[in-house]
Amino acid sequence: MAKEDAAAPAAAKSGSNPWKMISMVLVVLVLVAGAGGAGFWWSRRGVAAEAKVAPAAAAVPAVGKGIVSFQPFLANLADPGGNRFLRTSVQLVVPTAAEGDEISKDDVTVMRLRSAILELLTEQTADQLVTPKGKDVLKKAIKDRATQILGTVPVVDVLFSDFVVQF
Repeated sequence: MAKEDAAAPAAAKSGSNPWKMISMVLVVLVLVAGAGGAGFWWSRRGVAAEAKVAPAAAAVPAVGKGIVSFQPFLANLADPGGNRFLRTSVQLVVPTAAEGDEISKDDVTVMRLRSAILELLTEQTADQLVTPKGKDVLKKAIKDRATQILGTVPVVDVLFSDFVVQF
């Protein structure tokens, strides 16, 4: 009998252990769920603040909506020795998407533009092109030359999607 009495408290002790474990797991789950909910609320709060700012940004009209893309250019630069190269991809931004599509479909105009851009690229030196000011000067020169070729369609902007100068 004494052995049975001693076994009863031990059984009671081990019987309460799973409930403690279950309650601790539930507490941890509630804390994790609360932290997730707080994180979601905090992130949505930031989106709502951005949404309030977005209409003000949308009020600024987009200047150019059409793009005329070219295959990448690879050009020798005008450096002494002729061993420096430029690899770049150029896109011209025009006022409307319809104008961009029309220009892109006209092979003669695209080749004239490509030739003019290539001529401008080969006149540059590596020292000019590695500076932000040099890139801006090149963009302006491309924009002016392309606008001359296109005539009635102005070039709004010139974009470089890659620009690598080999030294």
